[in-house]
Amino acid sequence: MELLGIHGVVTDEYLELSKENERLFFEQKENHVLFSVASPIESNLIQQAQMWVMPRLNLERTHGLPVRCFCLRELLVCSVSIPQEKFSGDTLYPLYQYLHRLLKQSIRNN
Repeated sequence: MELLGIHGVVTDEYLELSKENERLFFEQKENHVLFSVASPIESNLIQQAQMWVMPRLNLERTHGLPVRCFCLRELLVCSVSIPQEKFSGDTLYPLYQYLHRLLKQSIRNN
């Protein structure tokens, strides 16, 4: 969390955090962690932004983990299920940076 610039967080099975103009979600499942990054976007642009992101999701950049991109109200969300054995700061931080960058670019390009 400190790598993401978030301090003083008490961990739980489900965390929802706001960081600047985005929201981060962590949900502990049986044998994996569901990690999501969401950015607000105008409702009339969200579908175009989603279509921009989807072909740019690169498995090499996501440690071979498939990313789901979807709309949730007025949020564009990229979500990935990380197996417990791969979940660490070394995995999470570059994954966050990649998804964060994609979401920002999708908003700028639409």
